[in-house]
Amino acid sequence: MREKLDYLFANSAALAVPVTDLATFFAGLHVKGYRLGVASSDNERSIRETAKRFGFDGYLDYVAGYDSGFGTKPEPGMVLGFCAATGLEPHQIAVVGDNNHDLHMGRNAGAGLTVAVLTGTGSPESLSAASDHCIADITGLEAILGERTSR
Repeated sequence: MREKLDYLFANSAALAVPVTDLATFFAGLHVKGYRLGVASSDNERSIRETAKRFGFDGYLDYVAGYDSGFGTKPEPGMVLGFCAATGLEPHQIAVVGDNNHDLHMGRNAGAGLTVAVLTGTGSPESLSAASDHCIADITGLEAILGERTSR
């Protein structure tokens, strides 16, 4: 069953629709010096295939799926794995997610910032308690990160 589900997740990358030009978005964050990662409840293969399809795979410092050995959400393992891979401390990073498992993972790891995006199944009402900010989609992220670095 797991093999079939992993196959379905990996092949669903072909059906994903981005909210913005992800290659340009990730390139812009990368140029500004941000370390970038994707932690998903999908398998690692599907994350990598999606990143490659949308052209941001070259900007990722870290990729973790449920099968990458860092545990599952909302446990802190994926965030702590990102920290180990980048040399950052949890309080120095932001966790961005579209559901409470993502946000709770960030909180459980001691992330300095949790940002909810409304491009998943969550609503402002369901995500606000576990997030520092709630934005329509990732295109609003740079403004939040800019506010924090200008302090």
